Amino acid sequence: MEKRSLTVIFDLDGTLLNSIDLIVACYEATLSHFTGKVPTREEILKDVGLPLKTALERIDKDRAKEMEIYYRAFQKENHDKFASLYPGAIKLLEDLHKREIKVGVATSKARAGLELCLHMFPKDFVQVWITADDVEHHKPHPEPLLTVAETLQATPSNCVYVGDTHFDKESASNAGMQFIGVTWGAGLSNELGNKVVDTFDELRSSLFLL
Repeated sequence: MEKRSLTVIFDLDGTLLNSIDLIVACYEATLSHFTGKVPTREEILKDVGLPLKTALERIDKDRAKEMEIYYRAFQKENHDKFASLYPGAIKLLEDLHKREIKVGVATSKARAGLELCLHMFPKDFVQVWITADDVEHHKPHPEPLLTVAETLQATPSNCVYVGDTHFDKESASNAGMQFIGVTWGAGLSNELGNKVVDTFDELRSSLFLL
């Protein structure tokens, strides 16, 4: 593969954005309010990678909408207290930009949630952002990734998806894309397939060798 033809698509939460503590805090506050019970961190992380609506419907379909409203209010109020970009994320995006490599993001986060963190990203480093609100089917369905590829006029076989959960890995496989799993997010390393990295330096090296 020619380096100039490579397109890199990132997951957001747990991959570029260190938001796992925020997600856990939002779930804890929401479920404590509605159920009086606080799930374990491990129980919460199992659903990271799914759209919030889907995850909440699994818990209580009848009250999912109310729970989502409460969750999003807590998220908005506490976002920058709990969330930040991972060290190394901006430098990697800058290096990809300098090499004229197309970059997109495919996230299960809603557009409203995305807008809370966009100020953290330098302008133009990411050319397209696809959220749960922009597609009919969500990860592990390939539609979010294929939508990014189509928008960037990229061939799926020339794309690599970078993510932190098995939902990301399955979505990349379903889209006919390469996948690199990162271990600093919500997922377990043994669920991320054969290509797994532990640091942004390793991720940079892996991408630039493709």
